[in-house]
Amino acid sequence: MGRNNKASRTGIYHYIRNLAKALAKEGQVKVIPVCLSYAHLSLATQECLEHGLDISLLTQQQSRLAAILKYPISLSTSLATKLGNRKTNKFFITIYAAKALLAFNAKLTSAVQSRFRERTIDNIGKVYNFHAGPCVLHETYRDHGFTHARIKSLPDTPRCITIYDTIPIKFPDYFSPEASLEFESFINKLTVCDQIIAISDCTKNDLLDAIRLKPKRPVVVTPLAVDTRFKPVRPSEWSPQAVQLLQQFDLLKSPFILSVATLEPRKNIPNLLKAFSVAKPSLPYGTKLVLVGTKGWEQTDLDKLAESLDIESSIVFTGYLEDESLPSLLSAASVFCYPSLYEGFGLPVLEAMSCGCPVVTSNTSSLGKFFSTSSISVDPTNIQEIATAIITILNNPGLADELRASGFKQSSTLTWSNLAKITISAYKQAISPLACWTA
Repeated sequence: MGRNNKASRTGIYHYIRNLAKALAKEGQVKVIPVCLSYAHLSLATQECLEHGLDISLLTQQQSRLAAILKYPISLSTSLATKLGNRKTNKFFITIYAAKALLAFNAKLTSAVQSRFRERTIDNIGKVYNFHAGPCVLHETYRDHGFTHARIKSLPDTPRCITIYDTIPIKFPDYFSPEASLEFESFINKLTVCDQIIAISDCTKNDLLDAIRLKPKRPVVVTPLAVDTRFKPVRPSEWSPQAVQLLQQFDLLKSPFILSVATLEPRKNIPNLLKAFSVAKPSLPYGTKLVLVGTKGWEQTDLDKLAESLDIESSIVFTGYLEDESLPSLLSAASVFCYPSLYEGFGLPVLEAMSCGCPVVTSNTSSLGKFFSTSSISVDPTNIQEIATAIITILNNPGLADELRASGFKQSSTLTWSNLAKITISAYKQAISPLACWTA
């Protein structure tokens, strides 16, 4: 998904990509990527090729996909031809044909996806001789359905899954009722897992609170790390896109506050705007708030809110920004503000710290538990508290330097190499025989 659409490259995308690279580099395990979404198969193959990962199984999948698609594609083409050749009103037929094809292709996509996934799962053991040594099936994204699938060729293979958060059941208002129920059902079926990995202690504890049975083995926590490109960047080395943005919005002459997040309710952007409005009279002249991120679902009209607060001239909405430009922008910012209501980990905070940017973040979820000693932690529902933290950093250079140093120190202890080592130890635990889940 992230490979197909750069704007969709969330923390999960970076976790999967960097974990695979780090595991392969460690050399203790053989990493064999599998893609259970036929729409992303070629993109996954290209990604693995770029990073020197084993693509033998992906290549086999592409051969199977061609065989699966051969009949449906010819049927779809035939349907379009027949509908287009009817001797009736051309406009009506065009609309009818389009609607019929859309309905047909929706069913076709679902059928092909199901068949593709079924064939892949049932033939994993036949394609690759996993039985030559210990094997673990690691699902890195729950929607793939890997862990719950019935794998005929490897019925006794230990299964591992990474859990990023429990937001759908902790905050059901952020999701449709169907999505929350689906996630709850998923959680209750985790008994098929031999080992669970969580990306933070917060996610681990929330999961154990939600789950109805005790896991076979202790949940392993693997705090995330950042890409090596996230480091302090000197102005002479800023990316062209970042320089263009800084010049376009006149951000080179005055301080600016930066926030990087999908613009959706959980990220708490309306409260950030209100806090900036409160803080603005006490900030250095010309200070602006820069919001980087694509629009999410059911987000309040932020433009109208900024206008009602009379701060629209001091707010910059950049939209999507290339990953390569973020380190430059983080290095240029005076403060990084991330008052999210809930995070499974909070990777943007770690990225900011890695670039030497002072951070204001929430005292809730993993943000408060993991980053409280290297940032100013605030109640994300308290607008005055957020405003005071911003004012304090921008008007106290000594404190800003202290936060830069402590944040950089904390971020430097988290590496993908360490995460890979912990993950390998989780694989070893999954392989070791233990009793079943208990009540």
